[in-house]
Amino acid sequence: MGKAAQPCPFDALPRPLIMAHRGDPAHAPENTLPAFESAILLGADALEADVHWTRDGEIVVIHDDVVDRVSDGHGRVRDMTWSELRRLDFGYRFTLDGRTFPYRGRGIRMLTLRELLTRFPKARFNIEIKPKDPPSLAQFVREVVECQAERRVLAASFHHRVLDRLRKIHRGLATGASPCEAMAAILRLHAGAGLGSVRYRVLQVPSRMRGIPWLTRWWVERAHRAGLPVHVWTVNEPAEMERLFNLGVDGIVTDDPGQGVAVRAQWAARPRRQGGRTKWIS
Repeated sequence: MGKAAQPCPFDALPRPLIMAHRGDPAHAPENTLPAFESAILLGADALEADVHWTRDGEIVVIHDDVVDRVSDGHGRVRDMTWSELRRLDFGYRFTLDGRTFPYRGRGIRMLTLRELLTRFPKARFNIEIKPKDPPSLAQFVREVVECQAERRVLAASFHHRVLDRLRKIHRGLATGASPCEAMAAILRLHAGAGLGSVRYRVLQVPSRMRGIPWLTRWWVERAHRAGLPVHVWTVNEPAEMERLFNLGVDGIVTDDPGQGVAVRAQWAARPRRQGGRTKWIS
């Protein structure tokens, strides 16, 4: 497909935006319908989700390559059929206190990518492709397009080769920077150099490297001058959220979107120095 690359799907959203990491795993089983519904109700601006492929080629929403941690089943996603996975209880292991399991036996099932995109027709998504060598990236693109989500999805992956292949299949689908692209950008911007022409639409980076905070307002401003939004993952402490907001980041990924929305509202209401790119967009 030869379309020009889409802008970042999050460009028109409030900044700093709150991205719900796997939905709302602080209150519901991650990457499930209740978690995503909760995130939307709490005011999250975008949903982050992960995908794998089943043995029979279905693209499904799950973070791990095995089902053991999040269901009553065992085994690798790629070794199981969609029918087998659909029978598992994905609310089985969720607990807030280690003693009670409020979603166990309530019919919480795995979602397909199609189900996720069609269930939330107005939502923006950050979809992380987890496998190093996915069976069919063309299928991923086709499902996004057929669900009319082309302008609502940012594709991400920790594997540069995956993003490189995806961009060749469909230049019109927005992608984030791969880890090697992000590291190159970090080093070049720290050195005061420009980035030139890049194939990604956003820099998504950790707030700390080896436990050390590295982001600065100067670096974020350099990224903005290069035309790139900066998203930071995964941020769950209110003080860290505020610190990053003050640096001018465009968004955070968090396990507790309700908390993120509340912290942002408190932060936005405080008097602060004007300037920089980050502002509240009504």
